[in-house]
Amino acid sequence: MKLLIAFSLLIVLIIFQEQISCFSLNIPASPGYYQDGDFVIGGLFSLRVTAGDTRSRFGFTDTIHIPEYVYGDLTKHYQHMLAMVFAIEKINKDPNILFNMTLGFSLFNVDFIEMKAVESSVSLLSGESPPIPNYSCRPEKTDKLVAVIGGISTGISTQISQILSLYNVPQKDESFGMESDRLANALV
Repeated sequence: MKLLIAFSLLIVLIIFQEQISCFSLNIPASPGYYQDGDFVIGGLFSLRVTAGDTRSRFGFTDTIHIPEYVYGDLTKHYQHMLAMVFAIEKINKDPNILFNMTLGFSLFNVDFIEMKAVESSVSLLSGESPPIPNYSCRPEKTDKLVAVIGGISTGISTQISQILSLYNVPQKDESFGMESDRLANALV
């Protein structure tokens, strides 16, 4: 009898696997922007300076979400995001660059907050926002991720690279040129 009940539950789980495979942790998350392609490049940009809840967002502790206060918008970094989208569109329109293939993108705003950078990195890997750590909710999205561009500061870039390196996803950070320029100016 127990075997029959267990087998029945297994059949029900298999039938409804699509509906129950991903669940939400009921936490706030940035929605991001996604354009499909044969290969997807992730982008993590800081478009605003905000103050908000930087405590754990992964549901491990009970926290009250504190609404964010936007101190200022940064159009310079918005231009970086637009340049990435423009470059991907140009590559997709030129049949000589990627023959019979397309590039897509998945973009997130991290607001100069390291916790948002971690959250967005996990969202890129899981295919969901809010993220589900170490689980791929949409393999058709996450299996296409080939690289990530982002990390405007060394701290944010380090947080992103620690997550992405676990899954062998390469990262090109924006901070490399700026940090080396700052070091060069400091030494002069």
